[in-house]
Amino acid sequence: MTVGLLGLTFVVLVIVTSFIPTTRPIFGMSAAVLVPLYLGMFIVHIHTVFWITARRGASQDMNRQSKSRPILTGLVLVIAALAAIWLSAFFNATVHKLGLPNNVGHQYALRLHSHVTRVSYSTYRNAQSLALRLFFAIPGIFYAGAAAVALIRLES
Repeated sequence: MTVGLLGLTFVVLVIVTSFIPTTRPIFGMSAAVLVPLYLGMFIVHIHTVFWITARRGASQDMNRQSKSRPILTGLVLVIAALAAIWLSAFFNATVHKLGLPNNVGHQYALRLHSHVTRVSYSTYRNAQSLALRLFFAIPGIFYAGAAAVALIRLES
């Protein structure tokens, strides 16, 4: 549960700061941040799948009333919000028409496959924020799911 909550907290922090209009990004998309985040996502996901499989194999009632129902409802709402943020960033016109941020020399550009489009700094910052939401919302969904499963597991 600790890993799930820590990962979820970090993801929510990054996504919330991506909505703050700044001249420089608060968080970047470096490999030092993304690799541990995605590795942790896979670890908590595998653990969650094994737990659900074992619970189904033992044919325990997964629908019994929970004492922590409000917390579980909150985690489900967090998952829905992260999915909505991801969908809105994924279907944004900037991402589909121009691509993701990419520095070309000392100029700001967006790259869509092999096509590079030079853009203003504000468009570049908008694309950076969209990219953060795209790449951080996915692990957030898995971390929230892991936290929900861990909470159910604590009760049983």
